[in-house]
Amino acid sequence: VAFIDKDTKFYAGGFMGILRAVPQTILPKYLYEVLNSDIYRMIVRSRSTGANIKNLSNEIGDVKIPLPDLTIQKKIVAECAKVDVECEEQKRLIAESRKRIDSTLFKAERNVTQTYSLDDEKRFSLQIGKRVVGTEVSDEYEIPVYSANVHEPFGKIGKLLNTCSDFSCPSILWGIDGDWDVGYIKEGVKFYPTDHCG
Repeated sequence: VAFIDKDTKFYAGGFMGILRAVPQTILPKYLYEVLNSDIYRMIVRSRSTGANIKNLSNEIGDVKIPLPDLTIQKKIVAECAKVDVECEEQKRLIAESRKRIDSTLFKAERNVTQTYSLDDEKRFSLQIGKRVVGTEVSDEYEIPVYSANVHEPFGKIGKLLNTCSDFSCPSILWGIDGDWDVGYIKEGVKFYPTDHCG
């Protein structure tokens, strides 16, 4: 979900929708904060359809949101703004730390005399997950499901993948869709990777 608060010319592509609020009854920024929350992300995802690419089309029109009066909406938006400022500062600190880590790794790589391929079975276990359908996912289960977003599970499942049942070592996940992105899961933590995740 993105928020455009200025009179900006733009073109909506085929995989994008536009939602505008009537400011006399609902603050656009309040609507954005609601739809961008974890709760509503799950609600919207549960309404999406499609085997490979999840589509919403008109189903989003059935989503119901809480609508307090404008005074309460303004207070909620103000509180969210405070949190956003704190988040941006943390992001800045994380980015600086990431640069230091990258610098350390770059210096270490200059002294490397031997390299190994990731498909070296003596040193690595490399695999892709398996497709998960919506009916297999439920909050009643305990095992998190990871997909293209390797940092946050998108649901929970009640089984383990046969080829991914040994969690005695840490796991490095990578999303096979789009940009290269990796996540880290500690040893002993059970999870289920989809076919959009390795």
